[in-house]
Amino acid sequence: YVRKGIEFNATGRAELIMTDSQNNQTKQNEIIDNLITRGVQVLAVNLVDSQSASAVIAKAKAANIPVIFFNKNPSVQDLNSYDKCWYVGVDASNQGKLQGETVVTQWTKDQSKFDKNGDGILQYVLIQGEPGHSDTPLRTDAFEKVIKDSGIKVEQLEKQPANWQTAKAKELMETWIGKYGDEIEMVISNNDAMALGAVEAMRSGGLITGSKITPVVGVNALPQVSDLINQNIMFGSILTNPTAQGQAVIDLCINAA
Repeated sequence: YVRKGIEFNATGRAELIMTDSQNNQTKQNEIIDNLITRGVQVLAVNLVDSQSASAVIAKAKAANIPVIFFNKNPSVQDLNSYDKCWYVGVDASNQGKLQGETVVTQWTKDQSKFDKNGDGILQYVLIQGEPGHSDTPLRTDAFEKVIKDSGIKVEQLEKQPANWQTAKAKELMETWIGKYGDEIEMVISNNDAMALGAVEAMRSGGLITGSKITPVVGVNALPQVSDLINQNIMFGSILTNPTAQGQAVIDLCINAA
C-alpha cells in the first residue's frame, strides 16, 4: 500500500524508477550506485538494514542528491549528518500503545468474553515483525508496557518473529495451536499481514469457528482485515495510512528536487 501510494502520487508529477532490493542490503547499495550514475535528482530509500543508513547518506551526499528514507528509519544521528536527508514513517510506539490500550479496555469491560478458562489471567501469544526492523521492538515494547502498567494479569505463552509475512505467521500459529490449543486466549500481531496468517491458521485449527472467536489484534487496518473485523472474525487493528505515507514520500522528493 505504501508502494501504491508512491506510484499513484508520482503519476504526472515525477518520473519514477522503482527498484526491488530483494531484502539484500548489498544489492540495494549497488542499485543506489547505479541510480546515482544515471543522474537521478532524488533518492527515496526503504532501507533493508537501518544500520546501513550512513553508507547510503554518504553516497547521496557525495553526489549532492537529497535522500528520503521511508518505512525503516535511520538513527537521528544519521539523519542529522546531511542537511538534505529526511524520513517518512509512522509512530510505531504509539501503535503498540494503542494495541495495549485496546486489549486492556476490552478485557476490563468484559473479561468473561476472553477468559476461556476462567482463571482471571489473559493468556496470549505475540507475533513479531522482522528482527532488525525498528518498528518491531517499538510496537512490541510499547504494547507490553501498557499491559504491565495496567495491572491486569497476563501470561505471554509465546513471542516469536514472522518477518511481517502472512505465510510465516500461519506456520508459526499452527505450531502454537498444536502446542497450546484453546489455552490461547488472544493473538497480538505487529502487523496485519501476519495477523491474516494467524487467522487462517486459527480457522483451520478450530480457534475461530462460527460459534467462537479467539481475538486477533493487528496493525495497519488493511482493507481485508477491516472486512474480517466487520464479519466478527478478527477482533481489531490499529489504523495507519500507508497510502498517505506514499504521498508524503513523493511530496518530499518533489520539494527537495
